[in-house]
Amino acid sequence: MLAPSDTIAVLSIARQDFLSFDSSATCGDVVARFSEAAHKDDVNFACLRQLDGRFLGLVNVRDCLAEAATRPAREMVIADVTPLTEDTAAEDAARNVLRTRAHCLPVLDKDGRIRGLLPDEAAYRFLFDMADESAAKMAGIVGVAHDHDNYMNLTIWQDYRRRIPWIFGLAVAGLAAGLVVHAYESALDVLVILALYMPMIADTGGNVGTQSASLITRAISFGSITTLDAGRVLWRELRVALLVAATLFVFTYLKVYFLSNGAEIPMGLGLSDIGIAIGVAIAVQVVSATLIGAVLPVVSVALRQDPAVVSGPALTTIVDLTGLLIYFSVTTRLLGIELAPA
Repeated sequence: MLAPSDTIAVLSIARQDFLSFDSSATCGDVVARFSEAAHKDDVNFACLRQLDGRFLGLVNVRDCLAEAATRPAREMVIADVTPLTEDTAAEDAARNVLRTRAHCLPVLDKDGRIRGLLPDEAAYRFLFDMADESAAKMAGIVGVAHDHDNYMNLTIWQDYRRRIPWIFGLAVAGLAAGLVVHAYESALDVLVILALYMPMIADTGGNVGTQSASLITRAISFGSITTLDAGRVLWRELRVALLVAATLFVFTYLKVYFLSNGAEIPMGLGLSDIGIAIGVAIAVQVVSATLIGAVLPVVSVALRQDPAVVSGPALTTIVDLTGLLIYFSVTTRLLGIELAPA
């Protein structure tokens, strides 16, 4: 388990077995040393230091390979490199690498001497580890302690106990989907074509909801957003959902209009009418599923639950149920289908 991110110093994740040369080194010197180094496949950068030992600059070994061996290495120094200080927190340093898109950043002490190199690969790996740790801390699931959150360390019984409450509860809730279909059975008798597009409703809702939930869960894990950002998150997801909904409306309308010629259609209705109705239902479902997928991870964190465990099964059940309700209520109303009394 990682220590709190603000207590981890950057040198703990930086490379301290780096290539270092004085200011008189040539490109040939850099290439020769690099070829002999055991870590030549890991970090393609070398440091240049001034006569007093202070950091002069960073050079890319590959750039030196393309130059004459006698060319001074100091002429190959990479511009706009902002060094890190050794008292910088590892998380801040890693995010700095991510933000600046630097391939490698030097770590200096208070006197300006080079202490290590932080390559982008090490920074990304640290951030992923922090994300895993954050997800584990969120997982206050049915009394499972944090020190058991490692997947392989959980016993089968512990794993069962943290999964079954959600799965069983949502399985019971899933029975409601059957009740919805039963309630609209008369609509399916009148317009069989509606049944053909029920899988599309379920798949589309599940896909956009899962995509939204995954993006929000990832952002929460990386610290990009918190529960305080719920309003901004929903507003952003709503705008994206409206664009996706408009696109899928057009696609659905064209699909129904051009590829459903063999379907039985009641008198007074045309494929254009049905295409519009199903397209509107799909569009509403996209917006609904996207917002549900966005809000579930945020609510999970607010309730001190693991968004990965909660959002997955809950999202599937909720989106399926709301999708069927949206689909049948929108299509029957737009097409003027009267439901038989229960």
